Amino acid sequence: MVRRNSNNGLKAAQIKRHHENDVVDLIKPGRVLEVLKSLRSAEKEDDGKYHAAVHQRMLESYKIALIAAESLDVWQEICEAEEWGSFKQRPKHDDQRDALRYVVRLYVGFDGPADTKRASKYYTAMNGWFVKRAAAEEVQKVLTGPGGIEALTDAGKEAAVAAGFKAITFVMPKRDADRLLRMTCGRRFTLYGTASEIDADTITTVRLLQALPSAEDLKGKTSA
Repeated sequence: MVRRNSNNGLKAAQIKRHHENDVVDLIKPGRVLEVLKSLRSAEKEDDGKYHAAVHQRMLESYKIALIAAESLDVWQEICEAEEWGSFKQRPKHDDQRDALRYVVRLYVGFDGPADTKRASKYYTAMNGWFVKRAAAEEVQKVLTGPGGIEALTDAGKEAAVAAGFKAITFVMPKRDADRLLRMTCGRRFTLYGTASEIDADTITTVRLLQALPSAEDLKGKTSA
């Protein structure tokens, strides 16, 4: 007689209950901002030098971003957070699909170029996973394994690419990158510009001239 091992099922149930408890806690009014403030204070205290602690804070911010992308109430709290102050790139109502960018920024803080660089690093590492709404457990498995943040970044690029497509890295002047990042998520478009170098998976541009809606996108809007 073969006895079935129920440990895996029990563990999965425990993980599910833990996740549900996290969600219930985080959707309480004011709770996400409280947690992000705590993460920000811890990041300042150890200056992001302790990998295990950084990884845990990144995971917490990722969980919050997943919730913010679905909950209008949580997203509204993030948009109205007093920490944004006069920050030029504060979130707008229509930015909800890109919630991770703003959650990470609130977590890291606004104290000069060092914080901007760190926020960009964390966001880039997690965004590929966020695009496909990967579970926090998937992110944790890669982030806490060999390679840490760098491994998460590389694996995330592959995770975000649909079957039959290829990930391409664009290197462009900051002014052009800022324009591109302000475009609405989920909208297809065609890029026109001048490239200085093209290899297997990287395109380096001298200048981005235009980013126009694709013909399919325009056709869809016209028929609607």
